[in-house]
Amino acid sequence: MEVLCSRQEAIASWVEAEIGMRQVALVKRRLKEMVEDYGSRAKALEEAIAEIHVDLDRRATAILQLKGAQEAKEATSATSATSVFQEEALEAELLQEESLFHLRHRQVQGLEERLQDLLAQEGPRMEALGAWVAVHEPLLTKELERSEKAEQAAAAEAACEAAKQELTIDLAKQRRSEHVFLAEACAAAVAEAERAARQAAALYRQRGLLLRDVDGLGREERAAAGRAESACQHLRRDRRRAVAAVAKGLWEQGPASLRGVCPKEARQRAAAQAEELVEASRGEQIQELRSLNEEMARVNAEMVELKELSKAEDAQVEAAWKQPNEAQRQLKVAEAQEAVPAARRSHSGIRRSGSVGRKAEPEGRLETVVLALRELEQQQQAEMAARESQAMEIQAALEAAEASLQRCRAENRAESAAALRRLRRASGETEDAERKCCELAAAKERVCRALRDMSFGTLRPSNEVVCAPEAEERRPGDGEAPIEEDLRCFYRQVLPLLQGIAVGALRPPRTALEERQLVLSSDFQRLELWMPDVPATRAAASGPARKRVADTFLRLETLARVHLPKATQLAIQRKAALTSASKSRFSLRFELVVMGSDTWHLATSDVQTLQIITSAVKALLAAKGRLGALALSACGLGDRRKQSDSPRL
Repeated sequence: MEVLCSRQEAIASWVEAEIGMRQVALVKRRLKEMVEDYGSRAKALEEAIAEIHVDLDRRATAILQLKGAQEAKEATSATSATSVFQEEALEAELLQEESLFHLRHRQVQGLEERLQDLLAQEGPRMEALGAWVAVHEPLLTKELERSEKAEQAAAAEAACEAAKQELTIDLAKQRRSEHVFLAEACAAAVAEAERAARQAAALYRQRGLLLRDVDGLGREERAAAGRAESACQHLRRDRRRAVAAVAKGLWEQGPASLRGVCPKEARQRAAAQAEELVEASRGEQIQELRSLNEEMARVNAEMVELKELSKAEDAQVEAAWKQPNEAQRQLKVAEAQEAVPAARRSHSGIRRSGSVGRKAEPEGRLETVVLALRELEQQQQAEMAARESQAMEIQAALEAAEASLQRCRAENRAESAAALRRLRRASGETEDAERKCCELAAAKERVCRALRDMSFGTLRPSNEVVCAPEAEERRPGDGEAPIEEDLRCFYRQVLPLLQGIAVGALRPPRTALEERQLVLSSDFQRLELWMPDVPATRAAASGPARKRVADTFLRLETLARVHLPKATQLAIQRKAALTSASKSRFSLRFELVVMGSDTWHLATSDVQTLQIITSAVKALLAAKGRLGALALSACGLGDRRKQSDSPRL
């Protein structure tokens, strides 16, 4: 409401100043027109007067010439009629010129009188209008400029408040969004870490299973290698035995050519021949084995064909069950039954003939061993190839699993590092904010301590007269900056409020004044009311263990002005004391007008205290925008005061 009233007052003053400026412009324009009109009229009169003066000069010259001619004629007068006529003509012309000269002279006098009357009539009016314009124009210009500045300041203040609110809202939104983003990022990082841990555990389990399978395959490979080695040993043993047996038989039943040779050489020849015979028999056995395998393959193919034929016949039989021709079905079944035993008999005959042939040969056992060895070698090679392929597949799977695990670890590490960086940045900002808060708290404590140390005297809450302290003149020492005079003056004005002043406060719903202590806070931001028995200075000095709270307070940013009633103004003008003016203790009332809240109704006991309070509050209102800086500057001033007072203590 107060802001609206002040805004309306500013608008009204601006409108008045604008109207006044328009009036001044109108008067100036009218004055200019009058000056131009009267100037043109005066110029016309002056030109007419100049023309008449020229005509008068010309006629005066003509009159003088005529008079000269008349005198010449009189001097040389003649009796002729012609000379008489000429003289009469000259006299008539002279009389006419004289009459015209007098007429022009009277016209000049009339014009001069009119010009003087015009100047006498309009001159004072023009001078008055000029003086009015000269007086009102600067005043109205200043008033208009002041109104415009006030309007601009109000608009700038409103825009500043709106910008502050928008900035606060934007900062709050940004902090909330950052908090939500960090929370979501942390939750996502935790979920991703858990998922990666589960995947890693599954991969570790799979790796354990694969390692166990690899160990089993290794054991099987070693067992197969052992079996193959034993089979090879048996084969080599059987071969040696066969070679020895063949060599012995050759030695015992050999030709006569060997009997004349050295026994050792003969034995060597017999062994060589035995080896050749064994190798030849082995090759024959291998060829027979191959042929036998081919026959077995053909038999197997025939068996497969027979199986397919039997399946086809079975299908035909199943389809023929529904047909009435049962004899044809039985015939086909009989033919199939006859074909199958015939094939079986042929196959068994082949096997029996092969077995008989093998039994008939002397090297049957060696062939069996060779076949077993071949089968073992083939099985070993197949097993080794299968194991190698399986090992390669397992190795590829392990490499892929390790690559995916490393990739997941890298992604989780990157996300964790990003989340950790954001967390560290947030913690750093939090630490900076906490450090700033601690610094502000320390600065506040220093300010309070400096203000307590700088107190020049304690105000009494009784009826004693409150005196403003006088600052002691002191020059700055080496390394100190000179104290600004405005800071010293400001501190002189607000120091009584910092120490506390006894006032009477009207607290609704009570109708009587109650004694309180009006105190300014150490950060120059609040005016507080304390109980008279516990002033603010003593409560602050009692420490945090016995900290007290003010009865009420108002913020200086909401304080609009100080209002003095008419009775208080009259008392200030008369310099009336409390004891001689009224029986009440607090009689000089004043009000602190607060924006958006109730007005504070206070009272003091004497005029000097009221003047100190009003001057201090006005100084605070004048410096409302830089109270924080003044509080910090007062901290340095308090430190200097403490240093200057310490030698005296």
